[in-house]
Amino acid sequence: MNNERWKYIAQIFRNKFGTDPELWARSPGRVDLMGSHTDYNLGYVLTVAINPDTWMAARPTCGGTVRLYAANLGAEDCFTLAPILRSVSKKWSNYVRGVASVLRESGFDLPLV
Repeated sequence: MNNERWKYIAQIFRNKFGTDPELWARSPGRVDLMGSHTDYNLGYVLTVAINPDTWMAARPTCGGTVRLYAANLGAEDCFTLAPILRSVSKKWSNYVRGVASVLRESGFDLPLV
C-alpha cells in the first residue's frame, strides 16, 4: 500500500466521518491491449494493470444508512438499505447502491439496525 496515499485517504475519512476506517480496498486501473470485453465471454484478452487506481475506506455503522464521499469529486451522498433506490441526481453513487442491492439479494447480511 502506498503509505502517503493511505495517510491522505485516512485523514479525509476522519474529517468526513469523525472516526478511522476499518476496511481498506484498492483496485488498480487496467488497460485492455487486445480483446476488450471478451474475457467474460471465454475469449482471449491481454490486460495490464496501470498506476491509476481506486481506493476505498469503509467502516460499519448502525441504522441502515450508507454514507458515501467521493474525494475525487468532492461529492457526498447517503442512502438507506431498505429499500435501496437508484439516485437520479447523484448518479456516481448508483454503482455502490447496485452492489449493496445485489449483496442483499444474494443473502449477505447488510444490517438495517
